[in-house]
Amino acid sequence: MLACGLGRHDRFWREFALIRSSYPWSGAANIPRVSGEVMRRSIWVAAGWVLLCGVVSGWLVEGARLDASRPNELTIQNLPFHLNPKPSEPFLIRPEKWLALPALRQDFDMHADVELADGATLDFVVRRVEPRSLDGVSLPFHGRFRVLRVTTGSGGELWHTPAEALLNEGGGTVLAPGSRATVSIRARGRAVEASVAGRPWLQVQAQDDYGGLVLVARGGVVAVHALDITPQQRASGLPLWLVGLGAAAPLAVLGLLLRLSVGRLLLGGLALVLVTELVRRFALAGLPPLAEPGRTSQLFVALSAGPLGLALCFGGKRLFVALICAAVLAATAGWWVTSLVERRFPPTPELDALLG
Repeated sequence: MLACGLGRHDRFWREFALIRSSYPWSGAANIPRVSGEVMRRSIWVAAGWVLLCGVVSGWLVEGARLDASRPNELTIQNLPFHLNPKPSEPFLIRPEKWLALPALRQDFDMHADVELADGATLDFVVRRVEPRSLDGVSLPFHGRFRVLRVTTGSGGELWHTPAEALLNEGGGTVLAPGSRATVSIRARGRAVEASVAGRPWLQVQAQDDYGGLVLVARGGVVAVHALDITPQQRASGLPLWLVGLGAAAPLAVLGLLLRLSVGRLLLGGLALVLVTELVRRFALAGLPPLAEPGRTSQLFVALSAGPLGLALCFGGKRLFVALICAAVLAATAGWWVTSLVERRFPPTPELDALLG
């Protein structure tokens, strides 16, 4: 009897639920509409997640730059410098007394009015980066710089690498002893160009886009009648978080248009961050201490995971092929950035043999 009563009770509630679901005011009748609304909102949230991951990936690439200096450490100071002694009392640079301006500078214009004694050579050491403490850490390495050389002796190339400047005594633009000449230098990023005594400008690429400045005399006394350094504003370019956002935008937009699954969008956003970080760590691992990654290298790294977004728009077997192609493109971008770093900082066996 009890079992029979429970059976009739269950049938009653099943029939009641069926009748209730048939009325317009029934909540059960709205379940498909509510589910569709939830799905649409979920896709929009997933697309926002993808864009956020793009911003994070760009921020990770920006994090490859140098840490901020502590207050007691040498830091970049884009300040003007003027040395204008009396005409009868020029500033003298001797082999034992250099004119060192250790402040780290970015872009600047320099004009120097100099006079060399017979047998003297003057080196303008620009973009000078030497071992120093940064955020409490100091790592040893050979100094990096470019040398502009003027001389009263035998002439040669105007610009010299560190190895050429240290191992070769000669070279440089020839000036007449006792005559004044103007040396002008323009530094813009890694590009440094100079003109001596009105001669045509000659440009070279330094290894760093910042550094100190030193004037070194050898073989005689050099008189400096005027020295003016004027800082110049550096173009900042697009922030890398915006570049990362642009790399993630195709996946977010196509995900909304093609109604990709929420799981695929979430996985795609996570992959953008992981692939960018992997390429960054691999491609920029060869940077020496205190070196900033180049702008081109940063852009390649920030965009390396972009093809992954397009690959996730495919389905079935094409998805696997597209993912393989995207992985190959990311690896190619990493290899290209690595080659850029190696060309910028080649091995220096001469300096290793000289300095150890």
